[in-house]
Amino acid sequence: MRAVLVCLLAGIAAAGPLTDGRRGEAKEKLLRARGGNAATEKAVHRALEWLAAHQGEDGSWDADGFMDAAGCACDGKGGGWHGEDVPCPFDAEVTGLAALAFLGAGHDHESEGPFRDNVDRALAWLRVHRGRTLFAVSYATQALAEAHDMTGDDELRDAVEEGLATLLGCQQEQGGWRYFAGATMESGVPTTTAVVAAVRAAEECGFRVDDAWRERVLKWLDALVDRETGRVKYTMNAEKLGYTPTTTNAASALLIRTWLGRPGGDPEVARGVKTVLKTKPKWS
Repeated sequence: MRAVLVCLLAGIAAAGPLTDGRRGEAKEKLLRARGGNAATEKAVHRALEWLAAHQGEDGSWDADGFMDAAGCACDGKGGGWHGEDVPCPFDAEVTGLAALAFLGAGHDHESEGPFRDNVDRALAWLRVHRGRTLFAVSYATQALAEAHDMTGDDELRDAVEEGLATLLGCQQEQGGWRYFAGATMESGVPTTTAVVAAVRAAEECGFRVDDAWRERVLKWLDALVDRETGRVKYTMNAEKLGYTPTTTNAASALLIRTWLGRPGGDPEVARGVKTVLKTKPKWS
């Protein structure tokens, strides 16, 4: 999982059309501007090597059996929804995230490079296996959209459009999303964050969707904010579930608002920035 997170950070360098800053002179310029250097690039490459070594022959990553692919004794295998010691059902989610890591670092399935085959097999798997959760559909859709943007491979287009149709088609009446298509539970911040990231990435990659979904998300988010602390609730009925508003949800809400074009002077954006800055990350 650390390898995935390191590589996803590499994708932050992209600018303009989503993937323009991931290779060549544009990438070098962005690395210099944003603090990247040879050491950070080496760390990303080593993380990608780890992912490549633990990829299954079919192109996927086995969330609780990845060590078998590499013949190693790595720890950190996945479990149930809350870490229970049961078979992990999140292969599709992990595969989508791993594919995004390679793409974020500038590797695709057509350009020559050390990870071309890894990306090719991952994308082929994701085109067929979308997974059960909206997290899985979101990660797969985003990965396929980014790969299309990087290569112009129109064989990926149908899969991206199908993913977008699934995601936008199951937006809940409240305005967000929750776990599965057709879920009756109230909309939740984590699922909504994953969906919005995927839809916005696809839009940046040239895929067109109706804008009607945006204001529904923003209105729902505004209703989740604790006006005294700036923290954000997990769901509208979070108190009944024993959940308190959190800074983590506030950070997610801030991301969503900026992805959807809310300006820096927007009161809720300003509130979110102030809240998040009170709890800065501690890097180990």
